[in-house]
Amino acid sequence: AEASQVGKCQLKGEINVSVLAEIGFINRSAEAVEANLLQLARNGAIEEGGDTVVKGNSPDYGKRTFTMYKCRP
Repeated sequence: AEASQVGKCQLKGEINVSVLAEIGFINRSAEAVEANLLQLARNGAIEEGGDTVVKGNSPDYGKRTFTMYKCRP
């Protein structure tokens, strides 16, 4: 979701996720890395009772912070 879409949702916290950004000397595509990060964030949100994540900052390639929310009753 986008930050503007979670105004009425309950904040559940943040989750930091990371994946391998390169295998050997080969860098993985940005799309594949982002897809893996998003999936890990979604899985983590479910474990914490959330159902929505908003993409946050990315300190390094292959790492990202997401904010978790509970939007559905």
